[in-house]
Amino acid sequence: MDVSEIEEVFLTAARKVVKKVLDGLSVTSLRESERRAALQNTSAKLPVNFTSISEIKAMLDKLIDLSEQLQKAHSEFAASSSGQVDQAVDEAKKELSAREHALQVAVQEIVSVEKKKDELNRALQELNEKERQLLETRSALDSAVKQQEQALCDATAKASTRARKNLEAKTMVPAQEAEKLLGDLVRLLPTAD
Repeated sequence: MDVSEIEEVFLTAARKVVKKVLDGLSVTSLRESERRAALQNTSAKLPVNFTSISEIKAMLDKLIDLSEQLQKAHSEFAASSSGQVDQAVDEAKKELSAREHALQVAVQEIVSVEKKKDELNRALQELNEKERQLLETRSALDSAVKQQEQALCDATAKASTRARKNLEAKTMVPAQEAEKLLGDLVRLLPTAD
C-alpha cells in the first residue's frame, strides 16, 4: 500500500466523521457550546499528515472560531440587551398604561355623551308629541271656527231674512194704506195747472 492509498483511507474515514459532526449543523446551532465542543473534538482527532485532511481540519478550525465569535456576540447581546429590553418593556408598559387610561376616559366620555343624547332624544320625542297634539288641537279648533263662522253667516242670513220679512209684514199693510190714501188724496184735490 502506498502513501496515496493510505491517505485515501484516512480521507474516507475523515469525511465520515466530519459528515457526522456536521449533520444538522446550521448558522444558528453553530453558536451552541455542545456543537463547538464536537467540532473541536473532531478537529483534534484528525491527522495533519495529509494535505487533503489538513484542508478539512483548517475548515473545521475556522468553523470553531466562527462558533466562538457567534457565541460571544450572542452572549454580549443577551447581557447588554437584557437591561435595554427591561427598560423598553418598562417604557412600553408605561405607554400602555397611559393609553389604557386614555381609553377609559374616552369610554366614560362616550357613555356620558350617549346618556345626554338619550335625554335629548327623549326630550325631542316629547316635543314632537306635544307639537303633534297642538297641531291636532289647532286643526280641530280651525275646523270648529270655520263651522261657527258658517253657522254665524247662516244665522245672520236667516235673521236678516226674517227681519226683512217681519219688516215687510209690518210695513206692507201701512204702506198699502198710505199708498191708497195718497192716491185718494191726489184724486180729491184738484190739479192746478
